[in-house]
Amino acid sequence: MFERDQLSSRRAFLGHSALATAGVMALGTLSLPALPARALSFSPGDARTLEFLTRLQNLQSDFFARAVASTTADGLREGEGSALNLIAQQDGEQMRWCKMARNRFTSAPNQMPSTLSGGIKMNRFKFGQLDTRDDLLREALSLKTTSASIWTGAVANTNGSELVSALASLAGVQNRHRAMLANILGEEALLAYAPTLSLSEGRTELEHYGFTMGDMA
Repeated sequence: MFERDQLSSRRAFLGHSALATAGVMALGTLSLPALPARALSFSPGDARTLEFLTRLQNLQSDFFARAVASTTADGLREGEGSALNLIAQQDGEQMRWCKMARNRFTSAPNQMPSTLSGGIKMNRFKFGQLDTRDDLLREALSLKTTSASIWTGAVANTNGSELVSALASLAGVQNRHRAMLANILGEEALLAYAPTLSLSEGRTELEHYGFTMGDMA
């Protein structure tokens, strides 16, 4: 489904028509929370959360970008491919925000876990064979449900007040993505907010994609 040689002019076309989401719930332009003008202290736990969310957004932007460039995307109905492309773009923007946020905040060097002391390595993930429109959209909804649950859990387990506010805003974006995919599939029962997952629980849910966090608890 997600081979490099399938990348074509389809991606460029969808990029120009990302807002042409006829028949689906429009997401609009993503407004990212403002980062603090100065470095602020935050806990090692918050550092772990930001690294986890960065990797999660890396996974999601990879999935959705490869999805809209795949041959399976040819079977999507009008507007659906553009909607997936918009999600890919917004997930990429959230990934970059998480990376910048971690760089803006500071933590005492002797408290920073060794796994977080350097840069965050981005991965290429593995996705199963998805041959039909329904297979693709249901996998997208499953991934987005897990993501929304992780983001919601991260809000509840973050200490810094400015960071809590920012993550809550971005968790709302993930839930809007999830609601849009549920709407496309006619899964109205899934339009409510996703349940909460801890980072540990989320890692378990994502392992089949090749998602890892080293020795992160």
